[in-house]
Amino acid sequence: MYRAESRLQLPSLRSYTLATRGYNTEEANRLGEIPDPAKKKNYLRTNLETAVNHLYQDSVVSFTNYYQLRKGEIVTYPDGVPLHLDQEERGNLYRIGLTSAVAGAIENPHKIVTYYSPPGPIVFDDNPANKYRAVDPYTIGQLYFMYFDGSKVNNVAVGISKEGEDWIRELMPKDYNNAMSMPDEISRIKYFITHPVLHDYDADLFFSSQRGGGNRVIYRNKDGTLFSLNQTLHLMRQSLANRLPHSEIVGAVMSGLDINTVTPHDIANVYTRAMTLYMRKNNLTRMTLGGSCGGKEVSLDMLNGFEMNNLDTGFRVLTQSGIEQFFKVKDAQYYNFELKPGHVCNKCNANGDSTKLGPCDVCQLCQEKFDSGELS
Repeated sequence: MYRAESRLQLPSLRSYTLATRGYNTEEANRLGEIPDPAKKKNYLRTNLETAVNHLYQDSVVSFTNYYQLRKGEIVTYPDGVPLHLDQEERGNLYRIGLTSAVAGAIENPHKIVTYYSPPGPIVFDDNPANKYRAVDPYTIGQLYFMYFDGSKVNNVAVGISKEGEDWIRELMPKDYNNAMSMPDEISRIKYFITHPVLHDYDADLFFSSQRGGGNRVIYRNKDGTLFSLNQTLHLMRQSLANRLPHSEIVGAVMSGLDINTVTPHDIANVYTRAMTLYMRKNNLTRMTLGGSCGGKEVSLDMLNGFEMNNLDTGFRVLTQSGIEQFFKVKDAQYYNFELKPGHVCNKCNANGDSTKLGPCDVCQLCQEKFDSGELS
C-alpha cells in the first residue's frame, strides 16, 4: 500500500498518475490559466464526466464536446478555454491532425468530418523525459465524428475495437487502404492521424445511411460488454441531443472543491475521489480502467493509501460538503474495515495498527456514530 509521503519518491507525479490512473496533474496548471470561476468549474466538471464515461464505465460513445477555433487553436464552446493537446503525444501529429479536422468542419458547415486515431504506440520519439513513455500503448481506437452547426463544432468520440475496424474501412475506404499499405504500425498511425476525412453528407443522411450490418460489433469494453453498430448509432444520437445520463458522482466531488486554489495534488485527490466513489457505489474493490489509455487496474486499497491520506488538506476540503452521503448506512455493505498501520481514525484518532479503519480512515465505531447522527 502506498503511503502519502511515497509520492516524493516517484520520478514524476504526472507520469505516474497518467500511466496508472488516466488523469494528468497538469490539469491544475490549465485551470490556473482560466480567470472565470464558472469556466473553471465547467472545465473540470466536463473532464470528470469524461473520466466516468470513458475510463470507469468504458462506454462506446462520449459526451458531445463543442469546439471553435481561435487563432488556429481549438477552444471549448462556449467557455473559450484552449483544448489541451499535448505536443508529446504521438509526435505532436495528433494535435495537428485534430486541429485540421476541426478547421475542416468549420470550413464545410453541416458536413461530416471523421478523424480516426488508431490503437498502438503513443510515443514516436526517443526522448526519455516524454511522460507518455510511462503509458501503455492505446488498446482501442477512437473515431471522432464532427460537424459545424454554424456556431460550434459538435464532436463525439466513438470507441473502436479490432472487430469495429471494418466500419472504419467503410467510412473512409481510400484513406484506410492507404494507411494499411504503410510499412509498419507507427507509419500507419501517422497516416491516420494526419488525414481527417470530409464527407459529402450531413449528420441526418449519415445516420439514415448506416443500416446494413447493424448487429455487428463496433466495441468490446473492458468488462466484455459488446456494443453493436445499431447501439452505437443510437448512443451517438443521444449524445448529440445531450441525452446521455450524467453521473451524480461528479456533482458530489465538485461540491467540496475550492475551485480557486486547485493544485496538482488537489487534481490527484479529485480524480481519486471520483474513482473511489464510483467503485463503492458499484460494490467494486478492484476496477480496470477502460478507454484508449486504460488497462491499468486500481483497487480501493491503492486509492485509500496514495492520494487519500487522512491528514491531507486537499482531502479534507473534498469531504466537507456532503460527500459523506455516499457512505451512509444504506451503503454499509461496501465498507471494508481493515488494519492500516501508520494511519489513524479521522474522527477519534484510534491507531490503525490495532483498530480496523474503513473509508476515509474512519473506524467502525465512529462510522456507526456518524450513521446514527451522533457524529457529524
